[in-house]
Amino acid sequence: MFVMTSDITIGNHRVKPSDVQWQTSASDFADTCTIRLPMSVYARTDGATTKVAGVPNRITKTAFKKGDKVEVRLGYNGKNTLRFSGFVSRVNLQVPLTIDCEGYSYQLKDKLFTKSYKTTTAKDILKDLIEGTDIELSEYIPNIPLTNVWFRQAPGLKVLEWFKSECLCRVCFYGNVLYVGASKYAVPKPSAKLRLRWNTVSDDLTLDNEDEPTELRVVERDSSGKKCSHNARNRERRKYSNQKDLKVRQGLPSELVQKALSELQSDENYKGYTGTVTCFLEPQFEHGMTAEITDERFPARSGKYYVDTVQGSFGQNGGRQQITLTHYGKV
Repeated sequence: MFVMTSDITIGNHRVKPSDVQWQTSASDFADTCTIRLPMSVYARTDGATTKVAGVPNRITKTAFKKGDKVEVRLGYNGKNTLRFSGFVSRVNLQVPLTIDCEGYSYQLKDKLFTKSYKTTTAKDILKDLIEGTDIELSEYIPNIPLTNVWFRQAPGLKVLEWFKSECLCRVCFYGNVLYVGASKYAVPKPSAKLRLRWNTVSDDLTLDNEDEPTELRVVERDSSGKKCSHNARNRERRKYSNQKDLKVRQGLPSELVQKALSELQSDENYKGYTGTVTCFLEPQFEHGMTAEITDERFPARSGKYYVDTVQGSFGQNGGRQQITLTHYGKV
């Protein structure tokens, strides 16, 4: 028999939720979580009553505040594993009491970053950016040399966006560990097996992208914004019905550009199975993992899938994980 259990802390309080929803993703560095709690247990009143019969005391505050650390561990029969870690971003006075949370990107949300570099690396910029936070840098961040970089009162999250838009980098958090690099596959993660219609609730895997292929080109610009050059995916002239330019800063390492561009090109013109699978809380999935899927009814859908996003729920209707997948090989 499986009994759903939880171990959730908000600030100094261990809480018992009525409902939890969370999302983590390799495509978005802002992890999120919503925790709903019984208002009567965690609210504070001013002790005054209204003149209207049956109306309770006025609620003026709760046991929680913005910035409180949050850890959410969920599972079965007391075997709870970490699903989300971050901070309270908003306390909503409603019934039930609703606590909105954000991952460790929250610590960069209100940070203003001013720094200039004549020669530096991506990792050195990130070290300066996360100073004074609980964020750690991934050991898999590659060496990315950069020149003539400057930030003036730039919000911390805008700096992360800068790495995505100007340097073609993938940016995501694994808990409090920040990764910035050319490939979403760079951080090794374990795999877990799913057998459709056996240890899953539902699935929606379909063949994707029957559109005409699109060619991605890199358009380099200098510091003044003037267009400098074009780099196609390869030197051969290819015929595409569509073309899309990726505008990046000048002087990025060619190895980084080619690796990032190759991966983005594959994503753009992907033809294969993609979609979602909804499963229970076990096996646990995290973004970046590999889901090894077996489908006995439709064998063509069997294979290895990259887990891009995990959307989870925990409540009276049970515990679920909806994982967004992209197929990339046979098991």
